[in-house]
Amino acid sequence: MKLLNILIISLLTLMCVTILNAKVYTWTDENGVQHYSDQPPENGEDYEVQTEPPTSQPVEEADKKRTESEQKQIQDLTREADEILEKQQSEAKLKAEEAEKNRPPTQEEFIAAEKEKLEKKIAELEGLPLKYFGNEKNKHRHIAYYHIRLETLLQDPDQYYKIPKSYEEYINQPD
Repeated sequence: MKLLNILIISLLTLMCVTILNAKVYTWTDENGVQHYSDQPPENGEDYEVQTEPPTSQPVEEADKKRTESEQKQIQDLTREADEILEKQQSEAKLKAEEAEKNRPPTQEEFIAAEKEKLEKKIAELEGLPLKYFGNEKNKHRHIAYYHIRLETLLQDPDQYYKIPKSYEEYINQPD
């Protein structure tokens, strides 16, 4: 039994010495990742043979390089996303402005524009000299026509647009 124990201890010691004397190959890939193996890299990259146990310093440096690279990629992607978002917002704003320019006027806007035209015409007629109309009665009839049209527009816009009364029809009405 003693002999067996001595034999087992001898074998274990021999294996440990062999393992401790094994070569450790180290290399860094293109991504900055540090690799450790008992065999050299397949593609024949630059590698080192270490006889001492590896330290964490190369791993920390590789992590730092990889982190910096990933942060730069994230910053680049964020900048690109911001540019795309800004472009999309600008295009949407232009489309909205173009749609606003091309939309048909609302009834309120249409009525307001017509009201403005009538008021402008009344002011224009009131500013003309009496000789333009021939007499006071004609001037009053011209101005009254546009006042009546304005009142009709403001009270019943549908009626104003359904039955547009011409000035000639108004004048030919009996007093």
